Amino acid sequence: MIRFVIDSGASVNIIDEASFSKLHPQPTLKRAQSNVRAKSPLMLKGSFHATVESKNHITEAEMYAENRNSGSLLSYKTASELGLIKIKVDAVEVDERITVDKLAEDHPELFAGVGKLKNHQVKLHIDPTVKPVAQPHRRIPHHLQKMVEKEINKFIGTQDIIEPVESNGVDFTNCDAYQAE
Repeated sequence: MIRFVIDSGASVNIIDEASFSKLHPQPTLKRAQSNVRAKSPLMLKGSFHATVESKNHITEAEMYAENRNSGSLLSYKTASELGLIKIKVDAVEVDERITVDKLAEDHPELFAGVGKLKNHQVKLHIDPTVKPVAQPHRRIPHHLQKMVEKEINKFIGTQDIIEPVESNGVDFTNCDAYQAE
């Protein structure tokens, strides 16, 4: 009998050195196929296939033999095959599928107009030790300038999404003035 700790987050079974030495007959180890890691790579002797049993179930599992005595772990897959752990995934029942259309129908006030945070001023935390990098602006193709200016004015005026900001005497909402810099 070997005691294992069930680790539902483990994807492999680990048997420590002390537990491995108790096995009779001693299994033949083969080179471990995968690089097993916890916080750091584990020092493995090798791996072997074993028949593992609990009070009510038997299963076949691959065991990784470790070079130190840090305890033996049983993976989620093996523990569930042995009936030692049960995680019910389908515990929540949904009568009908939730869709964006259904949410919009049930809560029209959340889907009306443009969403924005009102009556709140955002404070940007800027690290003063970081040197700013000047990037050239992306020029707007000439044939799109009127359309972009129209959209910007719509965002400023009727939709109240953005507001004009002046810096160094330049009004950045005017596309021509912005491109002149």
